[in-house]
Amino acid sequence: MLAVVLKWLVMGTYKAENHTFFSNFHYRWAIMLNFKGAMAPLADHLTGTAFQIWYYRAMGAKIGKNAYIAGIALEFDLLELGDGAAINDDCDATAHTVERMVLKMAPVKVEANASIFPGSVVMPGGLMEKGSLLLERSQVLKGDVVRAREVWAGQPAKRAFGAPK
Repeated sequence: MLAVVLKWLVMGTYKAENHTFFSNFHYRWAIMLNFKGAMAPLADHLTGTAFQIWYYRAMGAKIGKNAYIAGIALEFDLLELGDGAAINDDCDATAHTVERMVLKMAPVKVEANASIFPGSVVMPGGLMEKGSLLLERSQVLKGDVVRAREVWAGQPAKRAFGAPK
């Protein structure tokens, strides 16, 4: 509960925008990042449970029915999971990158029945459309769209098979 209160008091709502390093936003973001790291041992007990879904929703994520989350996120307001979507173990769905001393935020969206397999990453601005799959240890780059019912794999991920483009 402390994490939820701290997030709303310190950060408010994360938005898709850019922030320079050492700005007021960057310092507040760093506080949340460090707090999340300090709470990681406790948060690990929530992984893959209904409590984690509740926690992500309380932090501002938009999560549909029967979704599964075992991966990590930080900018919860920029994370959207559809009904039956899954983010598996050791996946990264954080909504930020750091480029040339600029903290860039963009949404991460995983539509209904799409799944991100263990160890994979969907970069900010990435989109997993309905029923798509991202195989193990693969990475969807910024702005990439995994089309409905396609299967992608690799680093960077490319269409392996599925619905034609």
